[in-house]
Amino acid sequence: MVEKSVGDRLKDARTEKGCTIKEVAEGCKITESAVRMYELGYRVPRDSIKIRMAKFFGKTVQYLFF
Repeated sequence: MVEKSVGDRLKDARTEKGCTIKEVAEGCKITESAVRMYELGYRVPRDSIKIRMAKFFGKTVQYLFF
């Protein structure tokens, strides 16, 4: 079984919640571009943003990012 990437887990969490990239960006107080970069695996958010995203999605930081 292949483990999912951080980007895949973020995208799955977003679609599971039924949110657009814009809604995630607004809810986490980051740019839409940043959300796209995280989902595509081009960037990794700093710890404070990881915490905001985990709270937004109702997931743990460990689940989403490790």
